[in-house]
Amino acid sequence: MLTKGCLLILITLNAMITSKNVSLIFPVPIAEICTKNTNLNVDTKNSIMKLCNLNVLEKHGNWCSNDNLNIDNNFKKLVSFINDTVLTYLDEIYKCNSDDFYMTGMWANVHKSFSKHHIHSHPNSFLSGVFYIDIPQGAGDIFFKDPRMGSQVLVPDYKETPNFMFHEMQFSVHTGKLILFPSYLEHGTHLGNDHEGYRISVSFNYMLKKSSSYLTYKF
Repeated sequence: MLTKGCLLILITLNAMITSKNVSLIFPVPIAEICTKNTNLNVDTKNSIMKLCNLNVLEKHGNWCSNDNLNIDNNFKKLVSFINDTVLTYLDEIYKCNSDDFYMTGMWANVHKSFSKHHIHSHPNSFLSGVFYIDIPQGAGDIFFKDPRMGSQVLVPDYKETPNFMFHEMQFSVHTGKLILFPSYLEHGTHLGNDHEGYRISVSFNYMLKKSSSYLTYKF
């Protein structure tokens, strides 16, 4: 309970404050882009399942293709769609010359029920993404780990945890969704539930075609 003396001090302090501002700095851009191109998803799914090693899938619960699907003619339409979307994103959001970038690789991921993907990042890349080809209900969502070193050194008893103090952020996924993120950002897939069919997605990386005009970059 505040005494009259304490109340007077608080009133005095508030009278001295002329403005207040809180800045949420160093944001990490993560794009969610939804599509409805059913034919593209169906055609891509069929092409992936023709490549899929079902023995590996049944034994380990998941299967991953080679990372050169971007040069496979069976995925030409998908690569064209992703490329157009990513280059527009780089131009509009990063404000850089999108002509300087190219897709270095693309691979397919197929998961059974009760499967997940370990946390990882994509080295030697600038921008990465996932396009969800077929996502059954109950399949695992993608999550991203807080990249700020030391953000969890001290964890007080929050009355309500603010968004900027979460250790990880989860994004729901569904068929036709495209997610783009910086390649350095660690991410993974949460354990899925029992679901019908397979959780099918493709992942990809983009990199600079050559070094930028900055031969050195002074900080």
